[in-house]
Amino acid sequence: MLYGPLGNGFHIPAEVSRLALIAAGQTAARLLPLATGPRAPDATALFTDAPLPPLPASLEAYPLEDLGEALAWADYLAIDSPMGKLPEIMEKLRDHSDGVHSGRGQILIETDMPCAGLAECGVCAVQTSRASRARQSRQTGQAWSLVCREGPVFELSKLMV
Repeated sequence: MLYGPLGNGFHIPAEVSRLALIAAGQTAARLLPLATGPRAPDATALFTDAPLPPLPASLEAYPLEDLGEALAWADYLAIDSPMGKLPEIMEKLRDHSDGVHSGRGQILIETDMPCAGLAECGVCAVQTSRASRARQSRQTGQAWSLVCREGPVFELSKLMV
C-alpha cells in the first residue's frame, strides 16, 4: 500500500518580506522550496549547521550560532527540527527573541511515525497549547497533539515545549 503526503505543510503569509529558514536537523533540503518561486519573500536567509546542498544565489547561509541575528532581522521563521531537538530550539528562541516574534513562524517537526500516520500509537505526541484538535491528559491537564495527524508543521505559537 502506498500513502501520499500526510499532514499540514508550511503556509507562509503573503505579507512576509524577511524569512529566516532554520534547519536544526541533518538537512536543510525540506526548507529550500520556501526560498524560491513566485511566492518567495523578498529576502530569505538560511541558518543551519547541516551540510549545504546547492543553494540559489539569492539565499545567504549562516551557522546556527548566528540565530540571534536571525531573530532580530526576520519577520517570520520557518524551522525544521527533529523532535529530540525541540526543547533546545524553543529555548534558543525564547533566549534570543525578547518577544520580537511572539510565535510568528512555523515549525516542521521530524519524528518517527510507527503507526504510518494513523494516529494510533502516540509516539509522535508533542505538547501544545489547548487547541480544538489537541488531546488533553486527564492526569496533568496538558494538551498534546500528534505530529502524524495535526502536523508535521505547527504554528510556533501553539507549542508549549
